[in-house]
Amino acid sequence: MCYHTGMNRLPIPQYVMALAHVAALRSEDPYRKVGAAALDKDNRVIGTAYNGLFPGFDAPEGFWASRDERQKYMLHAEINLCSLFKRGEARIVACTTMPCTSCMQALCAHGVKKIYYGEDYAASQAPAIAAMYGVELIKVEDYPLFSYGMVELPEGKMKSREGTVVDADDLVEEMVNTSRETSQELGKLDACTPEEADTIVRMVGLGALKYFILKVDPRKNMTFNPKESIDFNGNTGPFIQYAYARIQSVLRKADEQGIDYSSLSNNHSDLSEKELSLIMHATDFPEIVKLAGKTYSPAVVANYVYDLVKEYNQFYHDFSILREENAELKAFRLYLSKEIGNIIKRGMYLLGIDVPSRM
Repeated sequence: MCYHTGMNRLPIPQYVMALAHVAALRSEDPYRKVGAAALDKDNRVIGTAYNGLFPGFDAPEGFWASRDERQKYMLHAEINLCSLFKRGEARIVACTTMPCTSCMQALCAHGVKKIYYGEDYAASQAPAIAAMYGVELIKVEDYPLFSYGMVELPEGKMKSREGTVVDADDLVEEMVNTSRETSQELGKLDACTPEEADTIVRMVGLGALKYFILKVDPRKNMTFNPKESIDFNGNTGPFIQYAYARIQSVLRKADEQGIDYSSLSNNHSDLSEKELSLIMHATDFPEIVKLAGKTYSPAVVANYVYDLVKEYNQFYHDFSILREENAELKAFRLYLSKEIGNIIKRGMYLLGIDVPSRM
């Protein structure tokens, strides 16, 4: 969705949600960061707040070690925000997460008429309270966001005090080693020279790491699982990289056979629904790139490329390409494969991921 309106101004919902998000980044709570912002009747900023301890209070050593223990002392972002204005002064409040029941009651008591929020909170009675008091409670998902949620490991959150923080260099090395082991187990490197194998495993390892993180919406928390990210099946970087390599293999075989697919006939009335669907999917790429830019979300591109690869793989399994007897149809399918490969390469390039020409 485009944020800009008539005079290149950010709409109020996205504006105030962005303020709340920035406020959340100030929270010292390592487990949960929530921000809130308030506007007056003229849409001027009254203030911002975030969840944390009482202003001016310094947490004792070891305070943040226990997630459950620290929770009873935390002041919610909405409560801190309400301390900045009198009843009736704030018309709009934005919260990165739906207010809890108590915070929703406090906002209503302070005369807030409209509340925007980002993430849902299933345990909250906020929707029922809003309906009772005639307060607008509106979810906003398409606001400017410039950082990711928390990245956790399968074993839990990374904590420096417990020595569970992962060094980036160590993670990259682990991903490359995992890529090598997985590729060798699956026989992906059997036809490669040692030099080619080294290049491919590093490309696949780094691609797996980048893609697994970038495919997640920036405002969501995620769990990074190194072993799962290197899988050659499912929504992973290696799955997409392998699909690109397979397309290049088909094109090389076509070149070896001297098949010309550089020019196409205008007669394509005999195309199947699957081929037409694949073409339509491919033509969406420019708009997908625009959407990713407008929403500040690489995940839009990542998941589009994954969906495109899934559709191409189905086409690849259902239809003959090199063995097609109709020469014009064979040339068309080769040309279509080449264009799909180009889109895959361009999409992954936008994510900072290289794709190998053979695997």
